[in-house]
Amino acid sequence: MKSLTTLACATLFMALSTSPAVSADTDYVVVSAKVNPVQHPKGPGDLLGECARNDACSAVVKAGAAYLGVPSIAVSAALALVAGDKPSGSEEGRFTISLPAGYVYCRSQISMNSVVPADGERASIFSASSVENGMSFYTWTPKRGVGQGRSWVDADVTVYGVKASLVQQAQADNKCTAWGKNIENCRGNGSGDRPECKSVND
Repeated sequence: MKSLTTLACATLFMALSTSPAVSADTDYVVVSAKVNPVQHPKGPGDLLGECARNDACSAVVKAGAAYLGVPSIAVSAALALVAGDKPSGSEEGRFTISLPAGYVYCRSQISMNSVVPADGERASIFSASSVENGMSFYTWTPKRGVGQGRSWVDADVTVYGVKASLVQQAQADNKCTAWGKNIENCRGNGSGDRPECKSVND
């Protein structure tokens, strides 16, 4: 892994996808991304190449369909449209995952892999909120003393979107939840007024 050295080194991995475009015929779309402030992301071309050589994309679609309770034909995978700001040397990071145009937030899954440091008042912080067109994230990963190593938050995030024209019915059918809420707001193994960082499904 390479540490972040410039703003261009975004801390979100873009999703594996069969195509950068989303089928206009699918009611739902699924995008996946990784939040990891110490890992250097690959470019979209690298991810698309990897996807072409394995079953990751079809697995994302099948898993998304199962999670939403809809047929696989109603779901497509897309590249995550990501933006982030974590200047070199900063302890704070702010990032967003935006769904493709025409889709709004439906549900999400956060799989927490690791948080370092995990203990004490200077344990790393992770916060995730749903917004109309995707999700927003905040991380605080403290600078550590000499010999203490790096700090990070490592989480895999999957965001499910629904066509804007179908969102009210999808919410009424309990296939989608309303956006505008905090999904996770945690610190390491739990400290102060923040709970432990762990995997969460919305």
